Amino acid sequence: MGDHIIIDYQLLLFLIFSLGSFVFVGFIVYMMVKASQFLKRKALNDKEVLQKMDELIKLLQLSDKRV
Repeated sequence: MGDHIIIDYQLLLFLIFSLGSFVFVGFIVYMMVKASQFLKRKALNDKEVLQKMDELIKLLQLSDKRV
């Protein structure tokens, strides 16, 4: 009877460890996907900012030539 209880606790600990491992791996995958999405958005936003800065530089150069 006592051995059966030990086996149940071992099974319980194994299940907790397994589920914890799956949750941890799932969290890591989720964070990698979110980081990838963030970097894509950041690249697009940076590209837009650079285009706007180029436009501003061109406008400033044109205004300097006129003055």
